[in-house]
Amino acid sequence: MNIDPQRIIDYAYICGALSSCWTKQDDGEYGQDALNTSKILEPYISKK
Repeated sequence: MNIDPQRIIDYAYICGALSSCWTKQDDGEYGQDALNTSKILEPYISKK
C-alpha cells in the first residue's frame, strides 16, 4: 500500500475527533477513548 504516513495520521486524528462527537450526540458524553486518540495524535497532524 503506497499511502503517505502523514495522511494516515491525519485520518486517524479526524476519525477520533468525529467518533468522540458522535458518541456525545448519541450518549450525552464524549467518547474518551476516541478523544484520547486524537489528543495523542494532535502534535503529529499536518497544519495545512
